[in-house]
Amino acid sequence: MDSYKKQEIIHPLMDQGISHPPEHLNRAERKRLNRMADQEQRAGERAATQKKKGRIIFVLSIIGLLVIAGIWYVAASQSGKPGKYDAFAQCLTEKGISMGGADWCSHCQAQKRMFGTSFQFIDYHDCDRDPSWCNQHAIRSYPTWLVQGKQYVGVQQMDDLRTLSGCPLPA
Repeated sequence: MDSYKKQEIIHPLMDQGISHPPEHLNRAERKRLNRMADQEQRAGERAATQKKKGRIIFVLSIIGLLVIAGIWYVAASQSGKPGKYDAFAQCLTEKGISMGGADWCSHCQAQKRMFGTSFQFIDYHDCDRDPSWCNQHAIRSYPTWLVQGKQYVGVQQMDDLRTLSGCPLPA
């Protein structure tokens, strides 16, 4: 039997979904038919796996977008609210009180956390970014508060800053 006729016999069998090749095919033809059936089954499994991966990626993308939207919402809703020490921090700045420090300084970070969002109103000078200001005021340790030309080194408690400045603390 020539190969074209063999293909006519094998391909229609596969199209009909016959799982076992008929006996009238020789051993090589049955092997070929089985190989083709296996390849077709693996291709179907790969397609199903790809589809499943696509669904997982889609679901994870949606979850990621929801998390980002939630973070943005929380940040946006809190940014409009005044901080607890806004008026106090503004008063300190109005009285010419400044703080010198550095972003890498853990004590400076602790001082900033005490003020929370109100720290934006403090006259703060980062000595790594503004070394001329820090050299001019002889800042050697961080944080250093300048109150009427006098240095106060280290983290200052709110009550101490109130006493030094005369600025009222919120109730």
